[in-house]
Amino acid sequence: MGLAFLWVAFAQPALAMDTDAVVSSLCDADVVALGELPSHGEAAVQEMRASITHELIEQCGFQRVLFESAAIEFFSLEKDAMTRANSDNALGGFLSSDNLAPFRAWLFDKVTAGKVSVSGIDDQIGASSQFSRTFLPALIARASGQPECGRAVERNLFWRYGDAAPYDVSEQFLLFSCLASIRGDTLSPEESFAVEVLLRLYARQAGIEAFGTRDASMATIALWHLEKDRALKTIIWSANTHIAEATGPSGITPMGQRLATELGDHYRSVAFTVLDGETARMGASPSALEALPPHSLEQGAARDASGALSYIYDDRLRQQDGSPSRLMGGVKEADWSRMFDGVVVLPETCPPSYSR
Repeated sequence: MGLAFLWVAFAQPALAMDTDAVVSSLCDADVVALGELPSHGEAAVQEMRASITHELIEQCGFQRVLFESAAIEFFSLEKDAMTRANSDNALGGFLSSDNLAPFRAWLFDKVTAGKVSVSGIDDQIGASSQFSRTFLPALIARASGQPECGRAVERNLFWRYGDAAPYDVSEQFLLFSCLASIRGDTLSPEESFAVEVLLRLYARQAGIEAFGTRDASMATIALWHLEKDRALKTIIWSANTHIAEATGPSGITPMGQRLATELGDHYRSVAFTVLDGETARMGASPSALEALPPHSLEQGAARDASGALSYIYDDRLRQQDGSPSRLMGGVKEADWSRMFDGVVVLPETCPPSYSR
């Protein structure tokens, strides 16, 4: 396999990063989730995930990618002219790194050629979600029949709060009640989907537990996309904490556990971690990754791989059950083989760079 899509700035010839084992273990799956550390701040992971995604699409016939990005924002790719600008806005946030620029350009070409579809699975709406901030207030005002509901949603999405209009319990309940009052009879399927996504977000922010966790919402959104066309082989990009197939140290049922229950062996999850280096989220200062103990999963994988990329799965992953790892944020112990089908361990990383 060529290395044309390995954009790892620190890579040296001796590092011989080979994705063959990862791709071949996933090629026959219907849904593949590729993780990353919960910090979202490791360039090497971004680039390796992009490389594996490229190979899964080119070699294994995957045709859809679902990102941990604002689900509603991707409607802009259907309602407006497909441009690099609205495509990048839909991906948003940490996926706008310079490190992923070649991948975004390649993916845009695939989408505009009709060979790949892209969507989001997050109910959260970020600052780059320009379409959502215009589309949703108008939709909610019309669907609820209450102009004040549209104004409340606009206030929230643009965060126009202050002493005169605080974001307090009353405001949270207003947002929830506005969404809960809407009946979907006159709405298109996409509009009903948008209302349901926003309802779950506002219910959670108002502390109404009956509507579930963010992971539950992400699973619902992912399954909605999968049900639209079960024939499309699908890649999901999300944090390790979300793609896990079993509950981990946090005690929260992850999206991946719900997907694995629904899809069975058709769902595969591969987590990513890094032995050493620096991390930084978008706009934050770099910091060193927490030191790992000698008996950590990452240290063991590095020893076995003589410093090169290591992909551990099946028996090798089971041997690491109970080992400490940074896979889920911090350094924690878990039975990793229950949570993931495989783990990619990279030797080193630096933070992603952002020029916009």
